[in-house]
Amino acid sequence: MLDRKRKGFALIVNTAVAVVIVAVALVIGIYVIGSIQQALPTSNLPTSVQGNITHIFSSVYSAYSLMPIMIIVLIAAAIIGTIFVFGGRSPTQ
Repeated sequence: MLDRKRKGFALIVNTAVAVVIVAVALVIGIYVIGSIQQALPTSNLPTSVQGNITHIFSSVYSAYSLMPIMIIVLIAAAIIGTIFVFGGRSPTQ
């Protein structure tokens, strides 16, 4: 029984660390993408190229807007795993 509790607590701690890492990576990634977008010299480029650059960065930002769903799925998986560990059943057996 004690071994199951340790596994459950380890699962909770690992999930918390993973959520923090993902959140920090998202913030840093958005900051880097924003810095790259501002640093690009687009004033002397043709209009079609400027439009392509704008489209690329809007696609990247929309992809980043979906990343919090990954955090929610990670938390849900940890909750389900914790229920299996503390509930007495193993999802692999």
